[in-house]
Parts: sequence; C-alpha cells; structure tokens
Amino acid sequence: SAGDYHLVVVFFLLWIGIQAFAIALGLLSPTIHAARLHFVEWMGKFYDGSGRVFSPLGGQPLHVEGKA
Repeated sequence: SAGDYHLVVVFFLLWIGIQAFAIALGLLSPTIHAARLHFVEWMGKFYDGSGRVFSPLGGQPLHVEGKA
C-alpha cells in the first residue's frame, strides 16, 4: 500500500541522517580530542585550588548509613 512506501522513505531518510551524523562526528573527533588535551594540559598550569569546596545539594546528605 501507499503507507508502506512512505514508511520506507521515512526510514531511508532517517538512515541517511544518522549516517551523516556519524561521518561528521568521525571527522570532528580528532579536533575535539586535540582541544580537550590542550585544555587538560594547559589548565593545570593556572589552577591554584583557591575556591569553595563543592557541596552538592547544600552539603546535607539525603541518607546516611547507620542512622534512622
């Protein structure tokens, strides 16, 4: 029926889109990793650790083992 042909076209276009995304990611992957390495290696030179300690959810644990 006509609906089956439409479904084939939709799935084919979806497949083409996924393949294009995979190719683009494959082409950009070396650049992304190089930028990440530059960031990791260079930021260690400027980090001094003088900030506040990270305390998620206000620092109060939601559950502590051994306490009711």
